Amino acid sequence: MRHAYMTTSHAKALGFLIKELGLRPLKLISYMLLGFLAVFAEAFGLGLIVPILEFVRLEGIVPEQDNGSVLLEKVKLIYDFIGFNPTLPLLLVTFFFAIVARQIFDFFYAMKLARLQLGIQHNLRMRVFKKSQGADFRTYQSISVGRYISSMEVQIEMCSNLITGYLRQSRHLFVFLTYSLAMIVSTPYFTALGIAQFLLIAILLNSFVRYTRTIASQIIGQRTALTSFFSETHAAYRTVKLFKLEARQRKVIDKLSLSFRDAHEKLFNISYKMPVYFGIFMGFAIAVQIYVGSVYLSLEATTLTFFMIVLLRLAPSAQAFLKQRQGLAGQLAAFDEVFDIHELFERNKRNKHYGESFNKISSLKMDNISYRYDDENPNIIENFSATFKAGEITLLSGPSGVGKSTMLDLLSGLLQPTAGNIYFNDRPFASLNSEWLIYVTSYASQQVFLFNGNIQENICLNNSFDRVWFEKVMAMSGAGELLTRNANRKKFQINVFGSNLSGGQKQRIALARSLYKKPLILLLDEPTSALDDYADSKVMSEIGEYTKKTGVVTILVSHNPKHKKIANEIVTME
Repeated sequence: MRHAYMTTSHAKALGFLIKELGLRPLKLISYMLLGFLAVFAEAFGLGLIVPILEFVRLEGIVPEQDNGSVLLEKVKLIYDFIGFNPTLPLLLVTFFFAIVARQIFDFFYAMKLARLQLGIQHNLRMRVFKKSQGADFRTYQSISVGRYISSMEVQIEMCSNLITGYLRQSRHLFVFLTYSLAMIVSTPYFTALGIAQFLLIAILLNSFVRYTRTIASQIIGQRTALTSFFSETHAAYRTVKLFKLEARQRKVIDKLSLSFRDAHEKLFNISYKMPVYFGIFMGFAIAVQIYVGSVYLSLEATTLTFFMIVLLRLAPSAQAFLKQRQGLAGQLAAFDEVFDIHELFERNKRNKHYGESFNKISSLKMDNISYRYDDENPNIIENFSATFKAGEITLLSGPSGVGKSTMLDLLSGLLQPTAGNIYFNDRPFASLNSEWLIYVTSYASQQVFLFNGNIQENICLNNSFDRVWFEKVMAMSGAGELLTRNANRKKFQINVFGSNLSGGQKQRIALARSLYKKPLILLLDEPTSALDDYADSKVMSEIGEYTKKTGVVTILVSHNPKHKKIANEIVTME
């Protein structure tokens, strides 16, 4: 995980989200203006409170400006400009419609932002997921399960708040600007002092915002560790139970959870301290303002009342602005993590080339192949050469850990060797159409991927349904026996991860899936390890007949000594 979380700027994050997600700037501006209209309607309504009270006190008689209320005089000038004579009913109706307009604008503003946030979340998740699918296998494996899940769930959800956060922040700034202008109109010098005090408070409290981003980046790392642990624990339930590892697991989760809790306590501590400090600073500022205005500037009571109303309105808005800034700091840390994974997938895209393709295969050849997982580790495969013939089963044997499964990943094109070449019909892989190579390769791995759906969907996948061939591969793999007790065989329902199937049943379906594709290259990694001897012998005999009849290249990884009898050739890895 990257640790330089403090490098991404707000402009970079905003630019990336707008460009990559195809957000229309004019649409965002329209949302911003909708928020501004709500603020303007509210400011206009609140600005009428003092003039209405003054109008009642003066019984509808508006005195000259130098002897009476400045605010009431300003309101009278506005009504004179539009050709109306100000009356109490008219002022009250205007006040009512201003407040109602504010609520209507606020409703549409909130709904638009909610939909925008959900849309960004969906689009960003789909984009990162698509990038992950297009990345090379080595890069995909380098990202832990916990980090991937945490980024796809929590961090992307936080990222979706960035755009709406910027829009809300612009609204808070507009609130400050609008009310500041309203105060400037009435008392310029007095307002200048108030604005200076607000800016000073914002500068002092901004240190909390900077610290928030540091804590947020720590929380991301700890959340990733927690997610990884839960994923591993769920998969290892049997091992934990049978080997009495419950105490060990509780100790680990206790340590991880306490670290997660401590980081959140720091974040909460900052969040709760900021309003306290803000309240102290704000209360002091208002007291100073009132004292200066009444003693040194000799302001009238109505002006001071209006000023206090505005300050009381600005106080929660300013606090919300700082809290929004604090939230953006955490969201920017989440963006760093998502951006890092996005760019990792983008930099290491699986190379697609549109070269040759063939209808038949005569041989696969590996010439001085070497491979290592990363630059910090030695080669797991060193100068390996072998030829795999069509119509034959080649058994890859050797002790665990020598790279047999990695060899299958190389032969499938999922991994690229660090040295040497692989040839298909004497053509190097690099000259072949990469999408075609995937299309003609089947791989029954040790970890069988099954999803919630009927058996036909799990076997056919993206291939069109052929009933005759479907029945044939079901019989060859032995999967047909699994369904004899079900009335509708092809509609047999499989749970997520095949939780309603045994290990042997999963392997039978994986074999049927691999055969249904009618591949030219058939890769089998311990395909019958969960089957009994009789079932194993029957299935492997079917695979041998299929290989000979169709002329495919079948490469088998197995530790079962009986498989040496059905193999046409044995290649030993050391």
